Amino acid sequence: MNKVIYILRHAHSISNQKNIFQGNKIDTGLSDIGIKQQKIVFKYFKNINLDTVYISESKRSFQTIEYLIMKRNIKLKKTHLLNEVGWGKIEGKKKDGIYKIDYNKIIEYWKMNDLEFTINNSEKLLLIKTRINNFIVDKIINTKSDKILIVSHSRIIKFLLIFLFNERLENIDKYTHKNIYLYKIYLFKNKPYMLKSKLLK
Repeated sequence: MNKVIYILRHAHSISNQKNIFQGNKIDTGLSDIGIKQQKIVFKYFKNINLDTVYISESKRSFQTIEYLIMKRNIKLKKTHLLNEVGWGKIEGKKKDGIYKIDYNKIIEYWKMNDLEFTINNSEKLLLIKTRINNFIVDKIINTKSDKILIVSHSRIIKFLLIFLFNERLENIDKYTHKNIYLYKIYLFKNKPYMLKSKLLK
């Protein structure tokens, strides 16, 4: 079955505003900017007949599409498979100093495909790869839905794109996306084609 997949980064959160690492334990809601972005998301999707919306378990993901769900009768499914990376002890810390050094070190080892590396209880690449690939197989490829919206987090979206397009992990940061940045992907006989990528406005 051919499908259209929309992948959206959540709207601007209070933690984004404070410039702190969020991860999967720090779960702040949307900032004033993010609340305005809810309406932008609704405007883009209001006339698109989505079959299913998958979101992470975080408050910021749900609030991003809350206005859309309120206005439309769309099937919403929360899944831990889309939760943000567990950054360990740097969660809740400012993105500078020693915490930024730890973050960069994690990314460096991921790009070398080190499955077991962890620092200060950060999530191992092996666990991330397993859950993202499980999501792709179970919720994208083997589902009957042919128009799917996915709302998740910056780093998880990078992993989704890398694994969907079968790219090397060393290239993961070629994907850069601000809040409510959208990727539109066409899946033809399970082969992905990027149709569009843009910041919603």
